[in-house]
Amino acid sequence: MSRMVKLGTPDPVWKEMIRTGDWSLRVWFLDPQEVERLRNWGFEKGELEAAVEAFKKVYPPGIAKALLDNDWHPDKSTSLDNYWQKEDAHKLVSGLFGNIALLVPPVSFLGLGVDLARVFEGGFDRDLADRLRDPAKASGADLEVQVWANALRAGWNVTKIDIPEAGTGRRQDLLVKISEGLAVTVEVKSLDAGDDVVLASRLHVDNVFSFQCNCVPTDRQVHIQSGQDLYEAAATPALHAWFKEQVPGMAQSFRAAIKRLEDDGYPLGEHSVDGAGVISVVPAEETFGGSTSISLTGEKPPEKQAERAIRPLWRAAQKPRRDGLPNIAFIDLPRLHESLVVQAVEEEIARRPSEYGNLDGFIYRTVREVREDGLLPFQQWRAWTKTMSGRISPQDLDRLALGLIRSPRRLTMPESVVRRMPFGSSKE
Repeated sequence: MSRMVKLGTPDPVWKEMIRTGDWSLRVWFLDPQEVERLRNWGFEKGELEAAVEAFKKVYPPGIAKALLDNDWHPDKSTSLDNYWQKEDAHKLVSGLFGNIALLVPPVSFLGLGVDLARVFEGGFDRDLADRLRDPAKASGADLEVQVWANALRAGWNVTKIDIPEAGTGRRQDLLVKISEGLAVTVEVKSLDAGDDVVLASRLHVDNVFSFQCNCVPTDRQVHIQSGQDLYEAAATPALHAWFKEQVPGMAQSFRAAIKRLEDDGYPLGEHSVDGAGVISVVPAEETFGGSTSISLTGEKPPEKQAERAIRPLWRAAQKPRRDGLPNIAFIDLPRLHESLVVQAVEEEIARRPSEYGNLDGFIYRTVREVREDGLLPFQQWRAWTKTMSGRISPQDLDRLALGLIRSPRRLTMPESVVRRMPFGSSKE
């Protein structure tokens, strides 16, 4: 599990921050050098200062210390699920204590602070704060903050709906009044990555399961591949419990095999590892010499992943219409295949139209990566909108979408940043 550490000379302020959880003793992103750096991503100093005040309300010292839990260390009896739960809580606040990013700052986290400051101008929202402190609910709360702040930036009136519709126990999230005669209720849904994608990310990224291949010759490439049964089980949520039971043994076997290969100078060929998989050592391509790659987990086919976009739409449609207003679903997607999502959703609506009678339109938002000659890839917000009744026109729904999708200070690599990079300018 990642832990906040401070290298170099002893730092009493840092020690006090970790001991008390009071990250505001020294706010790293208000350091003049960081302020200048963050300006490249569009952050102004006043926005960052406002973000600090908002974060103080959501993550005061006691709560920040409990979430960071910097003194906790796993042992052999710690389950993977417990480890990952701790890691998720730690990540909620680690961005307040320091910047561990080498090239790209934690843009989305700082953007959350900017959005919170905008939302809290109307008063502190305890429900939002509580959800942002809960790893299981933080993603959905973050998206609600984005949509709320975007609507305010568009100049619209926003009211959080706190009272469920009578007799139902269910409510939408926001009431947005765009103009005289045009108001809508908005249900905000964040589609988190699927269980198979999350599992793959955890195993490939978390340091506890990284495999250190030391001294790989520059003319070699090493690839670590789990066995077929393990690889396929990772793509099947029903088998995840079994898969996670196998992971410690798989990791131990791979590490032992890597040590043997290192001692032998990484001989070319496929090297079978009992109970784990195969380690392949092949001649290196010129640009990737001395490298290691890992493939431990399979994922569902793209068509199956795209079908996940249906569930949040259906859930939004179960909320009864309120005061006769158009009911709109705003759904944020991970980077799924766009055309497959459209196909899956349209087939679902055509198959079960009666399930969507309370929904008058939807906005699916995603991020598109754009590639242009002579530039690094950059990101843009993208939306798919569709009306489902005559209660809101396609033009008004598009207008609503344009106001709600463009979350500033949230894209890791927006076009504005790429075009300012000296190595990202167009070729002559």
